Amino acid sequence: MRHNYPFRHPLPGAAFSLVELLVVAAIIGILTALAVPALNSIGTARGLTKAGGDISSILEQGRTYAMANNTYVWVGFQTDGDALVSGVVASKTGRLTHSEASLAAADIVEISPLRRWGGVALEVIPSLTGRPASDPDGQLASLSTPIRSFSTASGGKARNFDRYVVQFDKVGTARISVGNAVRVIEIGLLPKFGSSQNYAAVQIGGLTGAVKLYRP
Repeated sequence: MRHNYPFRHPLPGAAFSLVELLVVAAIIGILTALAVPALNSIGTARGLTKAGGDISSILEQGRTYAMANNTYVWVGFQTDGDALVSGVVASKTGRLTHSEASLAAADIVEISPLRRWGGVALEVIPSLTGRPASDPDGQLASLSTPIRSFSTASGGKARNFDRYVVQFDKVGTARISVGNAVRVIEIGLLPKFGSSQNYAAVQIGGLTGAVKLYRP
């Protein structure tokens, strides 16, 4: 049996007023403004962690290659706009082919493709608790002259690694300058834009070539 119910009007005052809508919109705006920096910070931290992990792996692979093939390997870094780029080459002959600081293209072979990390800068990280202090001459970012410079043409673009270069020899020893080997080499990574308290530090044992990543 069909029933006809009387139409009921909304209760008085059930609708939102303009003032209430404006208050809700203002609250949403405030919460969004607070959330965006936090999300950006999380994204930056993840980017640094990834860059530090990738660089650690590249260094370990370079050291392993040098020891396995009885040769020398060079891992170079350079700035490309707001990004950090790395390239890896090895000696074809297993020896330092000449006394000059640069390596001729005919003497080397590229053993890893170029890698790029956006928003990451190579910097000297102040000594903080939680990681061993690097030697004064062990900060890669403070170098002005590399132990060896080299060029690659990976991806159709020539790149010159002529300042920040890590060298691994046949027994896995790591060096960044032609002087005496240092105890601890450090590759400091900071966000290109953001807090300097958010960093990644990749440390290499000068004598052993062992690699370790430190994050705050």
